Amino acid sequence: MLINSKITLSDSTVAELDKLEKLLEKELSGGNTFISEEALRILRSGGKRLRPLITILFAGSCGSYNSDFTLKAAAAIETMHMATLVHDDTIDNAEQRRGIDTTFKKHGIHTAVYTGDWMLLKSLKILSSGDNDTDDLKLTDLLNMLSDGLEMVCDGEIDQYYGRGIIPGKKDYYRRIKGKTAAMFGAAAVIGARVSGMKGSLLDLCYDFGLNFGTAFQIRDDIIDMGNTGIVAGKPVENDLREGIITLPMLLVCEKSRTFRAKVEQFLMSPADQSATEIIHEAIDKGGIQMADKECSSYISRCFSILEKLACRGAVVDEIRELVSSVFILE
Repeated sequence: MLINSKITLSDSTVAELDKLEKLLEKELSGGNTFISEEALRILRSGGKRLRPLITILFAGSCGSYNSDFTLKAAAAIETMHMATLVHDDTIDNAEQRRGIDTTFKKHGIHTAVYTGDWMLLKSLKILSSGDNDTDDLKLTDLLNMLSDGLEMVCDGEIDQYYGRGIIPGKKDYYRRIKGKTAAMFGAAAVIGARVSGMKGSLLDLCYDFGLNFGTAFQIRDDIIDMGNTGIVAGKPVENDLREGIITLPMLLVCEKSRTFRAKVEQFLMSPADQSATEIIHEAIDKGGIQMADKECSSYISRCFSILEKLACRGAVVDEIRELVSSVFILE
């Protein structure tokens, strides 16, 4: 299973994504000139825009499509995501992301923190501006959904930070990635659905779709970090292991082999005494990627099952289904 950079989208969705880029440029151009220029540099470095894309698609799932407000919601999601990446890079002392120097590398820790904070504020301001047709109750719901997503990201990142150097159980691993990655995909889906006017149990289904999609996405990232797929993950290979973070392929081999688990524990205690590359290659040889890929596939299957329950929503759900198929090439 690989990530597909050529995602199949309808012409109307492509047009909305083009409008999104222009809106992001506009929104990040105001305020402090120095921080604004840094935020724009990050924006222009690329990214798949999967989270705002999910918001746009789910916003068309119920009733009429409100382009202006949907794009504000999508821009808020993407701006908050970029803010969390700036903070992540600062915590990790990361030097590169998406092929350019991180804010931390280019300007230092203080500017990186300020930039991330500024982008978090921008995210909330973009969403709270709403539009003339948005009632206060819906706007409150959307802000709560976005802030809940950020809270879960923080919880997941804190859990991971203080869990460094320890091989987690599967339950701990999944709780962690539900926060650090899946939560914002959940927020993206449910915010889009709420913009469309959806309520009740259907909103819960949309949120569950986002969580399952995000979980599969993080597992896919773990597989890439093993260095065996030839895909550029946007960060140095082996970085997680060197930081004392055990990803799913490594974890599953640890559960399968006591000898390998002991080797990983020794590495975590004395990283300089062993080669991260050797441990990664052994995890690959012992089937870590295949086992993780199987778990990833189960979450993708859950996404399709949820979409079956939303089948009454018509063509938009068909496009979301195509998105899942395009993002994850199932082999």
